[in-house]
Order: sequence, then structure tokens, then C-alpha cells
Amino acid sequence: ITGEAITWEPDKTHRLVVQLSGSVNGNSLPPINNVTDLVPNGSPVTDRRDIIETASCNECHGELRIHGSRYETGYCVACHNTFTESLGTDEPIADMSYMTHAIHAAGFRESQGGPAFELGGDDFSHVGYPQDLRQCAKCHSQSAEAPQGDNWKSVPNKNSCGGCHASDAYEN
Repeated sequence: ITGEAITWEPDKTHRLVVQLSGSVNGNSLPPINNVTDLVPNGSPVTDRRDIIETASCNECHGELRIHGSRYETGYCVACHNTFTESLGTDEPIADMSYMTHAIHAAGFRESQGGPAFELGGDDFSHVGYPQDLRQCAKCHSQSAEAPQGDNWKSVPNKNSCGGCHASDAYEN
């Protein structure tokens, strides 16, 4: 987008995401999301950032799907991260940690005098978290699929915290 060259780093972890969906001869195909981490030079993947399991989202949301057929949290963060800008603009795409916390805390943010959370023209002020917002372990816990699931205990950051604590200091 900027015209700047992107440095090729074959020794760094890369994430490849693929979505298959649609229909063939009038028959609907079940959507498939594939998320693969790899190091292009063949080294083992040692640098991962997997904080939440898709199953954690689905415990409350049934089968959470967005943008048509995307449903894996590892797929979501391929775009919803602090480094992605919306095509043709200098506007960042909402970071996953900020966006998810802001959506779930939208009612709380507004009740505290903060701004309602809006994204893409959608107002989320009616959304509430069905339990105390401090129940981080409901969504975040360490597992094989989410080895950094307990980061909320030891690695807080302004994007995640700012999703609930809406102020100019934390806005994304």
C-alpha cells in the first residue's frame, strides 16, 4: 500500500491462512479455515502468539462466524493486528485484542462515561459480557492451542486493557 519494500525474513515465523467456501453445482460447501504457522527456511516454529482458542469463543457464541465464512481466531488475527492498515487508507484495522475487549465491554464503557464502541458503522453499545468483566479465564487459559492464553496475568498491554478502559490514553 505504501510502496515501501517489505523485507523478506525467511527465518521468522509466518502465518498462512486459507478460506474455502461457496457452492458447486448448487450444493453448498461447508466452510473451511486453515491456519498454518511456518518458518520459510525450514526451521521449526518457535515464535508463536496464540492467546485464545476458537472453542472459547464458541462456548458463548455457538459457532461464531464473521466476514462470511471466517471462524478460526488464528485466521482473525492475520488481519486484526497492530500492523495492518485498511486497503487504500492510512487507517489501521482494529487490533483483535482491542476490538474483542471493546465489543464485550461496550455497555460497561458507556456506563462509565466512555465512548460507545463503534466499528465499521456498527454500534456495539448494546453488547454486554454475561458475567463480571474481570473473569479473564473464561476466554483466556493456557492450552496446547493457546500456549500464551495466560498472558493476561503477566503481560498486560494497552490495546487489551484499553478495550474495556475507554479513555484517550487507551484508544486504539
